[in-house]
Amino acid sequence: MSIFSSTSSNTKGDDTNNRNNYNNDTIDGEELRDLAQKAGRQVKNFIHDKSEQAAELKDKAKDKITTHPFEAIGIAALGGLILGFLLKR
Repeated sequence: MSIFSSTSSNTKGDDTNNRNNYNNDTIDGEELRDLAQKAGRQVKNFIHDKSEQAAELKDKAKDKITTHPFEAIGIAALGGLILGFLLKR
């Protein structure tokens, strides 16, 4: 009988400790707001960086097309033919 009573009391103590640990691991409103703002800044920076990369690629493509217009027309025509054959199936 003492085995069950000691197990029972240890279980209650462990449960209380678990609740205390859980409460220490929770995030209050201010920390949550800070994390959300940090995540927002990271997303904003990511989008900004990718927008700059897209603009650079657009400028490079435009430069290639203006310096080699016949090659650009040939590549576009070949791409159109390949796409047409693939979609026809």
